[in-house]
Amino acid sequence: MLEHRVLLVRSCTASSMQVIVDGESGVALGYARWATEPTPWWRRLFGCGVLAVHEQEDEPLLLTIHRAWSWLPRRCVCDAEGKPVGVLLGRLIHDRHGCLVATLENGIFHAPDRRLLAELTATAEGLRLTFSDDIAGEPFIKMLLLAATLITSRQPAVQAGV
Repeated sequence: MLEHRVLLVRSCTASSMQVIVDGESGVALGYARWATEPTPWWRRLFGCGVLAVHEQEDEPLLLTIHRAWSWLPRRCVCDAEGKPVGVLLGRLIHDRHGCLVATLENGIFHAPDRRLLAELTATAEGLRLTFSDDIAGEPFIKMLLLAATLITSRQPAVQAGV
């Protein structure tokens, strides 16, 4: 999935699944779905759940996103083995070492040096994520940007202002 230059994150279906397709050809690449394991009422109250992203063929796990316990609304992104990749804090994206990787401003993911990393565009079908050629060989940065796109797509007020 991350080898594609353009991803389209479709709106949620009735089953709370978001299909992710190649933004150029429309071919299904995978999906994102909240984990359905039973949780205590108090965890649901705080919005603690795991969003799992799977690739299409054979459904291997690509990444997970879960809320971190803190006063700030942080989301931790982990790879398929459960190793931390980074943290999402609002429109700020940090790597696993806490270094700022990107900022989302007006639909553009910028690196700290203001270099363009990706563009996020709201369409009738969902959110279109277009990676820049500068990060073609950076799968962990692409994972973090996809995770930020998925979280953004679940916030209607934010999505309208992408």
